[in-house]
Amino acid sequence: EELGAGQGETTPNVEATSWTYDRSRDEMRDGETVTACTISVDQVHLDFPYKNQNTRLCIRKSPKWGLDAYVRLTEGGQYNCNSYDGCTVHVRFDAKSASAFTGGTASDGSNDILFFRNASRFVENAKTSKRLIVEAEFYQAGVQQMTFNSAGLEWPPK
Repeated sequence: EELGAGQGETTPNVEATSWTYDRSRDEMRDGETVTACTISVDQVHLDFPYKNQNTRLCIRKSPKWGLDAYVRLTEGGQYNCNSYDGCTVHVRFDAKSASAFTGGTASDGSNDILFFRNASRFVENAKTSKRLIVEAEFYQAGVQQMTFNSAGLEWPPK
């Protein structure tokens, strides 16, 4: 058996889907919230009191908020992005050039979540990609990249 280039390297299997789906009922609006989430294949490095951690990329459609795409820190920490002016987040889908998105924090001011302001453009690109990289700035931890296995995203889910 010939292993060829990349011998000994471990790369994520981009053919297998890593998305998990969830549905919940919104009784107030008599509708359903649907989410699709995946965990980063790498970690961001944050200083004490936070930990180095994977991040979570989610797409959500809800009767209250509409369509959203966001990245969330799984064990605490803060993105360096304010809710008033927003911030620039770069995203690279597969081998395409990086695209700039405007990011923003949650309406409640939480800084451990970063929303992409043009969710529909993000979702359309994510649906056809196998791998995507998000580059964002973290509070007192600089600009870092988060890599996700985006293959197999079914949106909207059946």
